[in-house]
Amino acid sequence: MGEITKKTLKLTNLSVSIENPRFEMVTNQREAIQMMVADQPEKLVKLAKDILDSGLNPNDPVYVTPDDSIPNRYIVLEGNRRISILKILNSPEIVDSKSISFLNKLTPYIEAFKKNPIINVECTVYEDASDADKWIELKHTGENSGIGTVSWDSTQQARFNKKVKGHNPIALQAIEFLERSSYTDDKLKADLSKLSYTNMERLLTDPDVRQTLGIKYQNKILGSELEESEVVKGLTKIASDFLYNNYTVNNIRSKKDRKLYLEEFSKNTLPNKSQKSSSPWQLISSSLKTEDKGSQAPRSSPKKSNPPSSERKYLIPRECVMKISDSRVNVIYHELKDLVVADFTNASAVIFRVFVELSVDAFIASKNGSFKGVKKLTPLKEKVEKVADYFQAANILTDHELKGIRVSITDTHDILSIDTFNAYVHNRHYSPNELHLKRSWDIIQVFIEKLWENIK
Repeated sequence: MGEITKKTLKLTNLSVSIENPRFEMVTNQREAIQMMVADQPEKLVKLAKDILDSGLNPNDPVYVTPDDSIPNRYIVLEGNRRISILKILNSPEIVDSKSISFLNKLTPYIEAFKKNPIINVECTVYEDASDADKWIELKHTGENSGIGTVSWDSTQQARFNKKVKGHNPIALQAIEFLERSSYTDDKLKADLSKLSYTNMERLLTDPDVRQTLGIKYQNKILGSELEESEVVKGLTKIASDFLYNNYTVNNIRSKKDRKLYLEEFSKNTLPNKSQKSSSPWQLISSSLKTEDKGSQAPRSSPKKSNPPSSERKYLIPRECVMKISDSRVNVIYHELKDLVVADFTNASAVIFRVFVELSVDAFIASKNGSFKGVKKLTPLKEKVEKVADYFQAANILTDHELKGIRVSITDTHDILSIDTFNAYVHNRHYSPNELHLKRSWDIIQVFIEKLWENIK
């Protein structure tokens, strides 16, 4: 085995391979680039945009080997598409004039490249080109029984998008709800990872299906006014049909197909719509926990005051129900309603701080420039003060109602002060207190409720 090294090489010292598996062998680099353009012009344009937006992937270096015929030159073994488009952006005249449509689409990226050119490329240099063969084959030939990269299915992709982009698809909400619910059969829970995400998505985006299941979709969040056990029934039938009963997309492809499918539901698989929960709830929270069910108040009962901080388990009382239009903040809100503060005190403190700041930012952003001088990096204390002033001027909250939040953010020893919030995140010697956290929420609750009530 020859030497393998990591080097930063000039783009001009790299040659596109004339023996690319994507096409028959050609005679020179320019012809190889032209073959690449002819083979996938649209993909190369998109690749150019991505490279200019995000740069070259640092986790996927270009593989090269020394060109024995020319000193200080290297032949590209893996990464020929990337090097081809970089060379075209650098010297568009190397593309044949018959590819005028491709060049026209590439023009804005050529201009952008001139202003900020990529001169150097991170490469893995193989002294012996054959040493790269295994890794190239593994990269381009799929999972290879687990040796290669195992692709994500649609549900796994959705979970990644939820984590990175805050996007929580409707099907993923339902699947994760079934995974959490104590009413879901254990075998079904174990098999949910095999469930087709796209089939669940197709069904739940149909309003008639949701109505049959006793589910609503508001602000991109699934919710219900029925008891959790009733909601589980219909979703369980869907999951079971597609996991165990050989149902496919052909059973639900059209509106008519889905209507016929709903007619197959028996009484036992349909929710009893007389079984109402004590209050509306959302599937991402699955807030009707088993431990709460025995003490549910009738739906017509008057709203209870918050239980004393020392008695409740969660940071945000169950009686506090807010409609939060921002999907990511809404997820954080429900996580705070599910976390037992005594068990997750540090996590509750940090998420509490994030929730407050994102809520304030969302309100300010919704007012279309009303908060002049407030920027993304403006301290939270200043932003809260300006929102409090806005609430008072608009008669949304009285000076008396705002006193708690004003005192909290200015007192450096208060649990809600900015210094204390920062200490939760940055000071490993500072430990938040369960009771203080819950009392802090009691002080700030009306302020946060008014934030989201007044976001249009």
